[in-house]
Amino acid sequence: MNKMLKMLAAAVLLTAGVTEAGAATLVAKVSITDQTMTVYKNGFAQYSWPVSTARRGYVTPTGDYRAKWASKNHRSKKYDNAPMPFAIFFNGGYAVHATL
Repeated sequence: MNKMLKMLAAAVLLTAGVTEAGAATLVAKVSITDQTMTVYKNGFAQYSWPVSTARRGYVTPTGDYRAKWASKNHRSKKYDNAPMPFAIFFNGGYAVHATL
């Protein structure tokens, strides 16, 4: 797993309250307009990269969420068994995930 993906996974897990005493505060923010995700550490941007949000006819939920669960090798039941590696689910069936 590359460094940015590790940082994303850590950010999502930390915002879910999975932290160690004295650990940094990490937050992942997605901009639907700019199609980017930025990870902040203690309020300062650390990483930013392009993302792809929902395709036409689907929606990307907006708001503040905490991670619910993670799946390293997830396959989509909704999109013909499509791979969703390192998926972090945050709102029902919605997830942030890597691509192959």
